[in-house]
Amino acid sequence: MVGIGACSVDLFFHMDSYPAWGTKPLAKASRLAAGGPAATALVTLARFGMATDFVGKVGDDALGAYVRDEFAREGVGTAGLTADGAVTTLAAAIVVHDGSGERTIIGGAGDGLRLAADEVDPGLLTRARHVVLDSHQPSAADLAATTARATGATVSLDAGTDPGRSRHLLDRLHVLVAPAAYFGEDDASIGPDHVVPLATETGIPVVVATAGAFGCLVVGHGRAEHLPAHPIDRVVDATGAGDVFHGALVYGLLAGWDAVGAARFATAAAAQACRGATGRAPLPPVADLRALAGV
Repeated sequence: MVGIGACSVDLFFHMDSYPAWGTKPLAKASRLAAGGPAATALVTLARFGMATDFVGKVGDDALGAYVRDEFAREGVGTAGLTADGAVTTLAAAIVVHDGSGERTIIGGAGDGLRLAADEVDPGLLTRARHVVLDSHQPSAADLAATTARATGATVSLDAGTDPGRSRHLLDRLHVLVAPAAYFGEDDASIGPDHVVPLATETGIPVVVATAGAFGCLVVGHGRAEHLPAHPIDRVVDATGAGDVFHGALVYGLLAGWDAVGAARFATAAAAQACRGATGRAPLPPVADLRALAGV
């Protein structure tokens, strides 16, 4: 299992309200964690017992060392993680509303951290059973998707909100996960009108539109079904919930479950992630998540 994308260091501040310009408010809590869409999806898969390797770029700095150490702590291989002394590791400040768990993420673009195709170890790609992508490494993702087509590996993509960043990959995907905004909809009104046509047009076997507290819409294996969000007692931090969803969805599909069953499992995993702080909050074991999801 190989993941390719952005990896970052995230500094979280839990606040009762978003601070105004020119003020110096005290946070109720602050935490440091590693992050990134494909990176967190891959960590989720490693926690579920899958062998994983991450491909990406960090700076040759203290933050880059932290990212590498966090991958190692989670059991994710870092042979494909390049350290470049000419750039600075991607970092973000994340302000989390202490009552709802909603957050504002302030981060850099990370353009200098993009891998060229010749910086990717082809051996990692040819050995992969599945490739997990986000939209932050376009050249490396293109190479990985092409290699997967040749080797018979499957490919999943967290496309983010901008369709233009990943359009070149759609013809080689097996799984597309994206928020409602990617499909031109908002969370509260997510429906099949935009999701089903894209799945039909591209031929992607499984397409999922995520909608936060409004659940998700799953299109795949001959079905289109809306699933509600899995109920939990309190949302502490919603950061990384979509990334956990991506990893858990891939786990279910690779286990042979149908698209709706895998999405039920992913919905339960994402909800449990929201019960803890940061995008790398602890998750229950697979058996417990399956019991919660009823799969």
